Amino acid sequence: MKNLLTLLIAILFASIDISAQYAESWTDYMDGMPMPPGQEIGNSRDINNNRSATYYTDRTMFQAANPGFPLEDFEAGAVLPFQVTGCDEPMNDASSDACFTPGGLIPGFSLSTFEGIRAGCPANCPLVILGDGLIGNADIVVGPNFFGDTYLITFSPPVSAAGMDLHVPAAETFDIVITDGNGMTTMTTASATPAGTFWGVECPELIASIQLISPAGAGELIDNLEFGIN
Repeated sequence: MKNLLTLLIAILFASIDISAQYAESWTDYMDGMPMPPGQEIGNSRDINNNRSATYYTDRTMFQAANPGFPLEDFEAGAVLPFQVTGCDEPMNDASSDACFTPGGLIPGFSLSTFEGIRAGCPANCPLVILGDGLIGNADIVVGPNFFGDTYLITFSPPVSAAGMDLHVPAAETFDIVITDGNGMTTMTTASATPAGTFWGVECPELIASIQLISPAGAGELIDNLEFGIN
């Protein structure tokens, strides 16, 4: 009887969802829940072996190949250091919420979640901006509030190249999906770190959107977004 009771207790504890111990959003994190663990950093690679795409891990080299592109640093965002502000989607130059006022961002891009299932602020903000220092970031960074959501960057009009700093609470490798104006996709990966790691791409077919996916579900964030047409 004692052995049976011990077995039942073991089964009960094994059935508990360990993931529930971790934050599922930046809102949870600010309420005191720990971040999900990251995954090991890997090198940027092209999963589809699309040799026509050129990838960059150095911003200086990216800018030399794509001079004069506008840059959005998100420093107009309304957030204090080490704090989080919830934002509605899409986030663009027309945004008018707790994060940005109209004209606070440069035109030509929109940030949103790929799923688009969040009800909106204040109870269920789909996006957030993080203040300086919260995860080791020197400046404001932006991304989805819920870690399981996919980050979607849309360009209007489409662009030939884009570059950005990739941030994440614990260093890992992002999956990245690049979609051109014809709906064709290329998949690649790139390293992301708390302090930010530069990643850029240049394609012969104009880029309509870029999806950023954290396999660890740890929250994708970006800063210093550059884009344009050569």
